[in-house]
Amino acid sequence: RPTCSSARSTVSSGLGVSCRTGRTDNMTSSKAADYYNALAETTSIEAMADNEDNQWVLRSLKNNDKDFSRLRLCSLDGSDYRELDDADGDYFPGSCEELGWLGHFAKKSAH
Repeated sequence: RPTCSSARSTVSSGLGVSCRTGRTDNMTSSKAADYYNALAETTSIEAMADNEDNQWVLRSLKNNDKDFSRLRLCSLDGSDYRELDDADGDYFPGSCEELGWLGHFAKKSAH
C-alpha cells in the first residue's frame, strides 16, 4: 500500500534540495530556483514526470488550476497499489528530480 502525507502549499519549502543524490544537492535554494526556472522553459511536463498522475499534478500547479484542491506526497514502498477513486492530487515521485519539479511548481503556485 502506498504511504502518503497530506500537504499544503508549504510543502514546497526545501523540496528542490531535499534529495541526497541529484543536481540540486549543493545548490542554494535561489540557485535551485534559477535552475528549475530555466529548465521549465524548455522541458515538457511529460519529461518532468514519468506517470500521468504526476504530470496532472505538475500541470495543475503550474497552471494554478482552481479545481486543484489537495496534494499528497506518496511513496509506493515497493507496491504500485492505490485506490483509483482517491488518486487526484497524489504525487508519487520516482526520482529526486520529480520531487524537485513538485517543489518548484508548488512554490510558484497561488494555492
